Amino acid sequence: MKKINLLIFVFVIISFQTFSQNRFGAKLHEKSEYIESKKIAFITKELELTSTEAQVFWPIYNEFENKKQLIHQDNKCKKICNSIGSIDALTDKEAEQIADNDIIVSQKMLELRKEYHQKYKSAIPIKKVAKLYIAEKKFRQILLKDYKIQNCNRGNLNNE
Repeated sequence: MKKINLLIFVFVIISFQTFSQNRFGAKLHEKSEYIESKKIAFITKELELTSTEAQVFWPIYNEFENKKQLIHQDNKCKKICNSIGSIDALTDKEAEQIADNDIIVSQKMLELRKEYHQKYKSAIPIKKVAKLYIAEKKFRQILLKDYKIQNCNRGNLNNE
């Protein structure tokens, strides 16, 4: 009888954890989609694309974003740090791997940006390409500002 109760208890705990993770994952995905839609609206407004320009630009931009996402997903550094939690817990070899990998990821991102810079220039006027880069920076600043305000309102922001 005790074994059955223990099994039921373990099953309930595992079910609860799985449910919580799925709910958290769904909320995170929902939040990501919301931010992405705001970003698209912001860039659209800032670039003032014609319908013809938009038809050419957005597929290129979406392709760039997807490739950028793949680079970040492949980032070994994030995987190692997330599993260990602290650089101090790593060996020197693991820390070196993380540092070297950070440079590799930055290099891949630079190469990708250069490639898509050329594609953007062939799709839209150069002034709109420049506006794109400025709009992306502005959007990140707005996003960061909103994040800080939300955390400050929740009392989660440390004064540094």
